[in-house]
Amino acid sequence: MAIYVTGDTHGSQPHGWLSVDGFMHRLNTTSFPEQKELGKEDYVIICGDFGGVWETNRFCAEESPKEKDALDWLESKPFTTLFIPGNHENYDRLMGCQDERLLDSWFYVKMPPEEKEKLRKGIRGVLGA
Repeated sequence: MAIYVTGDTHGSQPHGWLSVDGFMHRLNTTSFPEQKELGKEDYVIICGDFGGVWETNRFCAEESPKEKDALDWLESKPFTTLFIPGNHENYDRLMGCQDERLLDSWFYVKMPPEEKEKLRKGIRGVLGA
């Protein structure tokens, strides 16, 4: 078993105004050639600011097609990815949003009730955790 540690990927793609490279760039075979020898029993741990579970808009609490593609890409890697949430995460998506004032605000006013319920529960609710 091998363990590799990184952090501050801030999502899948580079952000022009931030000096981050995104997990797709950092964990591709050019940047991380060691993965060619890894299996699912080997781990890459992203310590803070993973950013892979980020999307939320006024209409949908689920991942966008772009986010889904990026997470599917990560799942297809030969290793297992773990992450520790940092200060730049979408905690409403991860943990659920209990702030009814926010859920009833102008931003989510057009979000369908079933999507608001997903946002209330967060990923833990979706995964049954």
